Amino acid sequence: MPSLGASDRGSTTEPYALYAALFDARRAPDLDRFLADALQGLLAYDAQKSTRLVPTLSAWFEHSGNLTRTAAALHIHLNTLLKRLERVTSILGTDWREPDRALRLQVALRLHALRSQLS
Repeated sequence: MPSLGASDRGSTTEPYALYAALFDARRAPDLDRFLADALQGLLAYDAQKSTRLVPTLSAWFEHSGNLTRTAAALHIHLNTLLKRLERVTSILGTDWREPDRALRLQVALRLHALRSQLS
């Protein structure tokens, strides 16, 4: 839990088995670096422009890249979703949908969401 920024909570690793190696408090700087490398461009853009690229990308992965379901879940028009995904590509590069990069992004987005829930 300290790796996620929570010092007043505890949990078993069972619900977070995929991320168990990341819960070592001694590796918190590694986790911070991983999240920054994966998401900093999107987080900075969202903060600077008051956009919602991080939640958009999370929803896109959550709905397995299905545009219609993602747009519905976000309560936005399909064209808005497409524009947001174009912006994601301009920030992350054209390879963000490639399997290895997509996996890193999905893990980073999940960990970022966990941190946000705990703070």
